[in-house]
Amino acid sequence: MTWLKIMATWREFVELLTPLAKRPYFEIEPKIKPLVDALNRHADIRTIASCQGHYYGKSPYVYFQSTVEIAGLIARKLRDISILDKPILMTDWEIYGMFNQDFVLTFLLHSPDYRQRGTSLVQAMWLFGWKRRKLDAELLTLGCIVNQALLLEVRHCDEPKVAKSNESDTK
Repeated sequence: MTWLKIMATWREFVELLTPLAKRPYFEIEPKIKPLVDALNRHADIRTIASCQGHYYGKSPYVYFQSTVEIAGLIARKLRDISILDKPILMTDWEIYGMFNQDFVLTFLLHSPDYRQRGTSLVQAMWLFGWKRRKLDAELLTLGCIVNQALLLEVRHCDEPKVAKSNESDTK
């Protein structure tokens, strides 16, 4: 590793450790934005909140509203990927359904493993700080997985429904 690469990596790590100014709630953090954008492309999904994960113990997540069917499509795709011989994600991700303060069903896309490991300051600094690039790649991959799950749903809806014709109808 060259000296410049070491310095660049160290600079990124120090920037992650530097307390950030409080962001406006509506501003989406840059590392989670591709995943949020992938969800928001679908007309029946509305993201509510998200976090890209932080060294001080905040694990990445996206909180959203959608239909049960759409959340189920994404959950199925995530489960299918988790049982592959060569997993493409570092950890399992899941969708958890819950009611908000207005008793509207909402969903949380998150990794229980990251959430549990993020409670340790040392592990959180390792996962969300020093190993940030791997997490960023995983968040991009999740955006692709969401797109694939939702494209399959759209294809099923767009398939033409052609009725079988009876030969007697043409005579």
